[in-house]
Amino acid sequence: MVVLVVAAIIYTGIKTSRQLTESNFDFREVRWRWWWLAVVAYVGAMTLSCLFWHRVLVSLGQHVGYGKTLLAFFSSQLGKYVPGKAMVVVIRTDIIRGDKVSVGPAAASVFVETLTWLFVGAAIGSLLLVLKFREQTWLLVAAVAMTVIAGSLTAPPIFQRIARRLGVAKGKQSERILAGLNWPTMSFGWMVMSIGWCL
Repeated sequence: MVVLVVAAIIYTGIKTSRQLTESNFDFREVRWRWWWLAVVAYVGAMTLSCLFWHRVLVSLGQHVGYGKTLLAFFSSQLGKYVPGKAMVVVIRTDIIRGDKVSVGPAAASVFVETLTWLFVGAAIGSLLLVLKFREQTWLLVAAVAMTVIAGSLTAPPIFQRIARRLGVAKGKQSERILAGLNWPTMSFGWMVMSIGWCL
């Protein structure tokens, strides 16, 4: 897994370096104060997303410290360089699992966090399209459709049903665990991720 991630990062670095050379990019022209501000804003947005992921983990009955959640969350970002998004789930779940964290709920929590991030982004994007680009009909339709689809998947009753089908928890324990995916938990996610998207 580590070799795959390292190879993907090296490939991405080489590809990016070529693109910068072809576009005659000059690092001396970079306004480093704005660059650092962008880094801080990005880390802030990701930290808010991690905060929601931690809340989902706890809501699903998992006992994990915020420090370990941060480590798993930010380590998994390297998995995005590997084609497909499965590596993110694998890395996060592998780091977070343990005596007090089961694999099923841990993996499900990653999907809840990711779908919520997409839903909130689609909702904000749709709002911006309505306000600024009303003549772009196809963009409006696509953004609204994505908002409706992602939003319906993050609604607690629907996601609980999906989680049951995926076998996140078995038997009597499943109802207790999935009860944590409720409206207060998801509302918290919608709120912090809205701030994250603004960042």
